[in-house]
Amino acid sequence: MFQLALTRLQVLPQETLAVGDQLETDIAGASAAGCLTALVLTGVSSREAASLQIRPTLIENNFSSLINKLAEWIKYLLFDLEFTQLADLLQAWENRLTGRGRYGKQSIGT
Repeated sequence: MFQLALTRLQVLPQETLAVGDQLETDIAGASAAGCLTALVLTGVSSREAASLQIRPTLIENNFSSLINKLAEWIKYLLFDLEFTQLADLLQAWENRLTGRGRYGKQSIGT
């Protein structure tokens, strides 16, 4: 399933962050496909289980915390951007993921 999604989106696994709330399905499948992974602790999986079983790239309490962490990383990597430019970058990323807006699914990074 993950390989099909990567193919359809025309993205490389190492450039993809798969987000899920279940280690055994979401994280294991994405990891097997070679994707970076983020576990959000809103489902059945716990931080303790993640340290014993499949190890996600990131673990955050909820999706909002994950977005904040990613925004911090982007800000760090692109430290000379003004906040409005960072906001535009995050909006473009969201549009890419959802297929909305002027960027659409195929225009950023393809």
